[in-house]
Amino acid sequence: AAADASQPPAPNAPAAADPAAAPPAPDALRDEEAAGQAQQLFDMASEQLKALDGHIDRFNREIGAFRHLNQRTMLAERELEQERERLREELKAERMHMRAKVEREKEALLRERHHLKEDVERRRLEAAGDRHEMRQRLDELKKRLAGQDTFWQATVRKMQRQVDELTETHQTLKEAL
Repeated sequence: AAADASQPPAPNAPAAADPAAAPPAPDALRDEEAAGQAQQLFDMASEQLKALDGHIDRFNREIGAFRHLNQRTMLAERELEQERERLREELKAERMHMRAKVEREKEALLRERHHLKEDVERRRLEAAGDRHEMRQRLDELKKRLAGQDTFWQATVRKMQRQVDELTETHQTLKEAL
């Protein structure tokens, strides 16, 4: 036992039962330092992992929000396309309705134009007939007037002769008196 006390303890030997009696061995200090550094690294890694988990959670929430927004956008685009298609169909139907209405109006105008042309032609023919009748009547009146003019001129000449004869008779009677 005395020989054991004269030899220094082995470097990897466990520490003596009294900690104050002997300073810790350098390997033990290194192990404690390494354990402290490892704990610090572990703590830093844990904090970084927590931060990364926070980022991942935030990114997952953002991805969820983006997916939701994307779904809403796609739904809105589908609704917009459906609305556009509905409006396109309404416009197409309205155009067809307007074209049909324009065609009906055009046909009505053509019929009206045809009726007006017929009416104008009928009136023109009536007017031509009336003009012809009026010319005939005018010619008849001219002939009648010419005949009456001849009659009245003959009557005037006859009366003038009678007046001349009466004047002459009157003059003769006046001279005889």
